[in-house]
Amino acid sequence: MLELAEVTALLTAAPAAALEALRSGNQLVLAVAGGCAGAVAAALGLRTLRLRAGHPGPGLAGVVAPGAAGLGSRGLRPGAGTQGGEAGLGFHLEGGRLRARDRAARGFLGDETRPLDDFTRRLTPVEGAMDLGLALRALEADGRPFRTLADDDEGRSWEIAGRPEAGEARLVLVPAGPSRREIARLRGMLAMLAADRDQATEALEAAPLLAWRRSPAGHVVWGNALYRRIAGAEEAHGSDAAPLPELHHDGGESRGARPPEGRRSVFDARTGERRWYELAELPASDGGELGYGVDAAAAVHAEGALRRFVETLTETFAHLAIGLAIFDRETRLGLFNPAFASLMRLDPAWLAGRPSLSDVLERLRAERRLPDHEDFQRWRADMLGLFRAEGGQERPERTEVWHLPGELQIRVVARPHPQGAVAFLFEDVSETARLERRFATETEIRRAVMDRLEEGVIAFGPDGAARFVNPAFAAIWRPRAEDLDGGLDDVDVGLAEGGAERLRLPQALEMFRARSGAAAVWDRLAEFFGAPADRAAWSEEVSLTDGRRLRVRVAALPDGSVLAAFTDVTDTARAELATRERTAALEAAEEIRGALLEQVSGRVRTPLARILGLGLALRDEAEDAGAEPGALERIDAILEAASQVQAALSGVADLASAQAGVLSLTPETVDLRAALVAALDMAQRRAAERGVTLSLEPAAGAEGGEQVLGDAARVRQLLFNLVTDAVHRAGAGDEVRAGACRRGGEIEIWTEAPDDGAPSDAGPAPGEPRHGGLAHALVRRFSELHGGSVRTERLERAGALRRRVICTLPAEALRAPAPRRAPAVA
Repeated sequence: MLELAEVTALLTAAPAAALEALRSGNQLVLAVAGGCAGAVAAALGLRTLRLRAGHPGPGLAGVVAPGAAGLGSRGLRPGAGTQGGEAGLGFHLEGGRLRARDRAARGFLGDETRPLDDFTRRLTPVEGAMDLGLALRALEADGRPFRTLADDDEGRSWEIAGRPEAGEARLVLVPAGPSRREIARLRGMLAMLAADRDQATEALEAAPLLAWRRSPAGHVVWGNALYRRIAGAEEAHGSDAAPLPELHHDGGESRGARPPEGRRSVFDARTGERRWYELAELPASDGGELGYGVDAAAAVHAEGALRRFVETLTETFAHLAIGLAIFDRETRLGLFNPAFASLMRLDPAWLAGRPSLSDVLERLRAERRLPDHEDFQRWRADMLGLFRAEGGQERPERTEVWHLPGELQIRVVARPHPQGAVAFLFEDVSETARLERRFATETEIRRAVMDRLEEGVIAFGPDGAARFVNPAFAAIWRPRAEDLDGGLDDVDVGLAEGGAERLRLPQALEMFRARSGAAAVWDRLAEFFGAPADRAAWSEEVSLTDGRRLRVRVAALPDGSVLAAFTDVTDTARAELATRERTAALEAAEEIRGALLEQVSGRVRTPLARILGLGLALRDEAEDAGAEPGALERIDAILEAASQVQAALSGVADLASAQAGVLSLTPETVDLRAALVAALDMAQRRAAERGVTLSLEPAAGAEGGEQVLGDAARVRQLLFNLVTDAVHRAGAGDEVRAGACRRGGEIEIWTEAPDDGAPSDAGPAPGEPRHGGLAHALVRRFSELHGGSVRTERLERAGALRRRVICTLPAEALRAPAPRRAPAVA
């Protein structure tokens, strides 16, 4: 129902309408110009529209009954309801053509009849049936009536009505005034507003959010479909007397205590499920409130996940060994972990007060936890400048290493964030720095060692480029500039100063082949690069074209590189050749000496044996014949000399056998003290001839305890030669002392005689027989065969220098018998 003010607003836009409104009872009396009474009544939907008489303008009708609608009174005819005296135009339809019924209609058509297409082409529908040709054909074919408002090609407006009448399809055109067009426009706007209202209502009904309206009294009088489902309402509209139910939220506060905005958990009235919404209520124009609720479940879940993530992150930061401090855009400390407080020696309680970065730097400077800076203020300003981006540029990351007292090194990384905060990472790199220094030192040492090697060393990487070359390599191979990739002005200096990578494997192999004749060796080196990872090292010798000889050793390195070492063995080969030649000569001389000794021994022993035999027979005959004592002494002298010669020959043969390693030993237990006494007895005659006194020192340990496991004959021969050597070194009137004692697991046998100043292994003085030198050699050789040794000591006794020759034998001298016996000497 439209009020009076609304009707007035509708009709003020019509220039031809003169409005006067009186309200009496249930009727509205209007003065309207022209034939608009029916249209106004239909537009306003009034029960009665009465036209007051006496107003100018033809065609004034009486009271319009309730229910009047459309374009005018029902049963519009030509001439009725015209404006300005212009009558309506009548037509009827025949066979798809339009025929005029009067003169005015013929004037409109320009002829008696016209095709429908020509007629509809002149008119543009504005309201009602928008497809005029289709409406006309439906009228002619089916008798379907229609009404519309259209404009012709001259800009005039016509009300067009088509209906069946008396078996004909009748068409009436009535000119439409400005009021009628304005009403049509307002009706179109009203329809659009109604469509917009319906669309808005439909959108709110289907929206995935809560929407409701409160009356000025605070009651919910409308709610959309989601609100009704959540709140459990049955109807979409309510009133103050019967409002819609409120949402069931957590806490159960009254509406007056509830904040206008906020996140609430709301319970579904039907399922009891808990849902999260962001609720807000805004003032409405009628004094009520408009309420909205946006689903906040995703935000709640995201915030929960974020909270759990922050808790996990905080716990992780707490166990990090790297110090972390995050300062917000206001340069105040927002987050730190225990490692930061511990590493920088700051009080956690003080840090919890959120000091600024400037205060933290000042505290660190006071605690001597900052390195010295020439301009501290400028450095601090640079640190604070990390929070400001100049010209919209991205703030760069900053890294420093702080060298603190106590050889402490801390790496500080300042990492700006887009939101304006800056995160500082503090890492103790002292151990890393020490390891790096140690590694650098070891690398330098290894490099220095490699540079000082006489071997030429080159290491090829997996890509075939030389990674390392020492000076000896350049000295051995003497590479030229054309051998390198790109060349070098000074090849030796270039290789030593990092130009090794210019020497690649193909060029190196070409250089090796050109300066040596061992092509197979270099082919093997080339194949070594493509071999499996567990390739074994190998070595070869090659001869260079200049006469030098090299030993090549190739080995694989863990990273896939290959190491090649070149040793100049020219001098070694020459020395080896000379050594082999000398050894061959010595072996030949030894064979000749052995053969000579064998020949001499064989040829001398037979006559000597005959001399001894004949001498013994001659002495027996002389004794039987009662020869003079002088004759017997001369015969004894001959026998003594022959015995000495025989003993000398036996010693020479034994010494030769011992030196050749063919002397056989038979192990048995030997009493050294008894053997020593026997040796002294055998040497007594020779000592008496030289005027030397022999004496035996008492045993240092228990008597009979000096026993050794050895060859009895060789041990007795050793002792006899040891005593004989001492007798021959002594002069007339001198004393030779002998003795034996045990020292731990060894037994020492010694002789002591005056020191003649000669070396221990020297022969006798000039004019003396050379038996002493041979005796000492036999003592040394026999002691070595028994696992012992011989040494000489000088000592002072009674103001005179004396020499003691000590033969040391293990208690068990023989571990195993010799593999073969010496050949018998004829």
